[in-house]
Amino acid sequence: MPIALALCVPLLLGAVAPSGPLSLEGAIDLAIAQHPALREARAREAAAARRVDIRRTAYLPSLDLSIAEQAAGLSPAPGVYFELPGVPTTTGSPPAQPFAPGSSAAAAFDWNADLLQRIAATDAAIAGAEESAEARRAAALTVAADAGDAFLALAQAGERVRAEIVNVDRAAVFLRTTAALVAQDLRPAADASRAQAILSLARVDLLGGRAAERIARARLQVSLGAPGVPVQISLDGLAVLPEAPLAAAAPSPQNPFVLRRARATSARRRDERAIDLELLPRLDLLAVAWARGSGFGPAPTPGDGTWPSAPSWAAGIAVLWPAFSIFEIRARARAAAAQVDAAREAEQRVAQEVEGQVDAARAALEGDVGVARETPIALGAARVTERQALARYQAGLVSVVDVAEAETILARAEVDDAIARLQVRRDELALARAVGDLSPFLAEIRRGHAP
Repeated sequence: MPIALALCVPLLLGAVAPSGPLSLEGAIDLAIAQHPALREARAREAAAARRVDIRRTAYLPSLDLSIAEQAAGLSPAPGVYFELPGVPTTTGSPPAQPFAPGSSAAAAFDWNADLLQRIAATDAAIAGAEESAEARRAAALTVAADAGDAFLALAQAGERVRAEIVNVDRAAVFLRTTAALVAQDLRPAADASRAQAILSLARVDLLGGRAAERIARARLQVSLGAPGVPVQISLDGLAVLPEAPLAAAAPSPQNPFVLRRARATSARRRDERAIDLELLPRLDLLAVAWARGSGFGPAPTPGDGTWPSAPSWAAGIAVLWPAFSIFEIRARARAAAAQVDAAREAEQRVAQEVEGQVDAARAALEGDVGVARETPIALGAARVTERQALARYQAGLVSVVDVAEAETILARAEVDDAIARLQVRRDELALARAVGDLSPFLAEIRRGHAP
């Protein structure tokens, strides 16, 4: 049952399994297409747009249509009717007859003419929709960058495993060589133990590397919005050091994280203005047309009152100003002003954080580019040293300690060289994310794939 449930989870989540090995761009495209965080952001953006539509309906007047049939007994006054929108109430003397039918129909029109308040409320809703749009763009950038970074982290883990497999094979060869020399009494038995320790430590490193690779693969699956779905990747030349690493002077003016905070500040300002305008009196334009029918009268006939037969109309202007609400409105206005201040400070904080992220990413990129240029030199020198140490050991000129040191240096150099160039790609991606635009990074990747 647990296995079957695990196999069904990707299907329940709506995840799409890749048809083949994923490239870096393919992983980003897949994450944008199906990650639930981005779908949530799109839904929130749509909801904000619908709230604007709701606000715009407030410009329309209200029109209530009603019709009723009723009957009154002896005790009520003549012409008693149920209250309906647009039909004035009527009273009178008690009737002579004990029972009579009555009817009424009306059309009541009411339009709130306070356009300033409605415009302000609509502007606030539009600002909220713009904030939601920037939040969706920020979510898209986050999802894309996370998927790209998880892809490159898995690539690094795979390169590390391959380097450690080579190290294990080399340590196994050294153990066999040492064991043969010990068997011939050409080397002490302690050398075989040391060689065995070198092999065991290499295997430990390999086990750790494989565990790290599985963890990185699980992270990539989650970043793609497809946990549990088998994923294979293709480097497509990503392990080559770019001739001109990505560079950026400043955050993009279209950085969605900064723009989102700017839109939030604008939305809070418009909320404050909408509250301030509530202090204005409310102006309503009113109109009503109605007709009534009654079976009461000096000489009623059968059927009188079953249909409205006495039309009338009325029109007017109503002004309402809730005087004592001024205290509550002012308190809400002060709270809205505080929200504006908080949004403004948050906007400045995010702008500073983005600048710091750009500086940090640029520094990391510059440092790792230098590392990536040095690791091939270190690897070549480590290989020469290892071959020489092994040859000198077999000739009896050095001890096993020298070989162990050379093996350690070579293993580290191989791992460092395997991941250094991919680390440059990760730094470029981090810089593009901090700037707020992945397009230059993806364009560079495409140029690297071009023949």
